[in-house]
Amino acid sequence: MIQKEDILGIAKKFIHREQGIPDRRLMHPRREWLIIMLLSIMLCVSGGVYAFYTFTVYSAISVESEAVEVDQLHYQRVDAQAAIELYTEKKTAYEELLIVADTYMETVPSFEEETTPDTSSETVVEEPATPEVLSGTSVPEVLE
Repeated sequence: MIQKEDILGIAKKFIHREQGIPDRRLMHPRREWLIIMLLSIMLCVSGGVYAFYTFTVYSAISVESEAVEVDQLHYQRVDAQAAIELYTEKKTAYEELLIVADTYMETVPSFEEETTPDTSSETVVEEPATPEVLSGTSVPEVLE
């Protein structure tokens, strides 16, 4: 049960607070100021230590490279020669196709639309036959 003294104690607390007398247990300006100052000094010192540590680590890196042994690759002469021959054949075949395509483009007549006095508005334009290069037949056989 609540006794009379307890009720009077609670009432005194309320009365003192309403009169503007602060409770000293809640806030101590000197203590709060000291804690904030110590934390900020610790933060600045730890940041300085970290900056100094990273500076010393990165300034110790040397620009000169150390001698490193590299294993030499050994090629088989036969394999290298076979690869060179294969790509030489592909190069010549590609160049031949380019020459044939250039001559084919020069021999194909260009189709131009002609205006005729016909009343029909549709004009039929035939496209030239294209060689079947990829089907296995050679381009000159198709052209003939």
